[in-house]
Amino acid sequence: MGIHIKLRTKLSQLLFLACAVLLFYLLGCSLPGRGGNSEPPEDPWGIITIPKDTGAKISLVAAITGPYSTMGKGMVNAAKMAIGEHKSSAGLIYDLVEEDDICRPDRALPIARSLATQRGYVGVIGHMCVEATKAAVPAYTAAKMVLLSPASTSPQITSLNSPVVFRTSWNDLIQAKTAAAYAHDSLNLKSAAVIHDATPYGSSLAEGFQRAYADMGGAIALSRAVKFTDGADSSLRELTTAIRASSPSLIYFAGLGKNAAILVKALREAGLTTTFMGPDSLNSKGGFIDVAGATSEGVYVTQLSLPGSEKSEVWETRYRKQFKTEILDLGFERQTYDAVMVLLSAADRVAAKQRDGSLAIGRKALADAVKSTEYEGVSGKIAFTDSGDRSGVVVEVAKIVQGELKKVD
Repeated sequence: MGIHIKLRTKLSQLLFLACAVLLFYLLGCSLPGRGGNSEPPEDPWGIITIPKDTGAKISLVAAITGPYSTMGKGMVNAAKMAIGEHKSSAGLIYDLVEEDDICRPDRALPIARSLATQRGYVGVIGHMCVEATKAAVPAYTAAKMVLLSPASTSPQITSLNSPVVFRTSWNDLIQAKTAAAYAHDSLNLKSAAVIHDATPYGSSLAEGFQRAYADMGGAIALSRAVKFTDGADSSLRELTTAIRASSPSLIYFAGLGKNAAILVKALREAGLTTTFMGPDSLNSKGGFIDVAGATSEGVYVTQLSLPGSEKSEVWETRYRKQFKTEILDLGFERQTYDAVMVLLSAADRVAAKQRDGSLAIGRKALADAVKSTEYEGVSGKIAFTDSGDRSGVVVEVAKIVQGELKKVD
């Protein structure tokens, strides 16, 4: 009798468990290891769906052709390297889609609008140049598509207050303040002629330097914008005359390296030996140093302070071996590699597997994950401020000595 009762009890328990499991599935839930949620996670900005056995896309937008293609191709290489080395904890496979905006706003905007409407894109790495990035930001913002720029340093980019825009490059206000402080305090140069090349990069950098230098008590002896056309400018003679008349103790140039080379050559040929300083665009051997030649001697340059870690050095070796080319001194490759790693790692953290095998990524969840990033990259430590700027960036000053950049104390 007791045996029959025990058997009935056991059968009842098994029947109850079977019904519970059936109800669990009917309600759309899932058991561990059985394929994830039946419904995509809720997200106020919408969901990115990556179908099963389909690669998730990220786009790299830069100047891949044209006068700045060397930098753009370096960024493409670094993005490919990062995707190849990233091991997704969510099982995502990534495909890189290259887009060439030639650093032109009229190319950048259509590209951004197209990317914003396509399915399966996790985010965008780019753009490279300031005006192109500025033109593209509204399209990404409207689509709530994450944009990580490894190269656009203008304060204008993050001042747009987009919740999806971040950068692994610095904000030029940091570079401007570093240059002003070194010139005023370390070199004891109390008056400056500030010249920029009328590019968006140059004008915002010049404005930042002037403001910081004046706040320190420095005098702005001259402020001038010069448009360089086809490597020459008819007003250079007039400019050198104006600089000589203003008698500055420093000439600070804000703009592209090729234009800085033209200017410093003209100054030295006119007999002006005044201390010359410029931004990170001057620290490329294939650019300013080679074009300016002997006249680059003694020029001060602000640049990204690299971590000097074993991780960074090993990465350099891998890059050279994989692409059989040297790394540019601008930091674009490093910052691109880090930008890709930040985006992919953030996607891994928020991706949710669905019962049909697809992966769902909440757009706001992704932006929040990027924003909360703390990452030790090959370009240094990466974290982001509320505005999307990279925090903790260290800018150093170097001096060109016999064609080589030497960090100053």
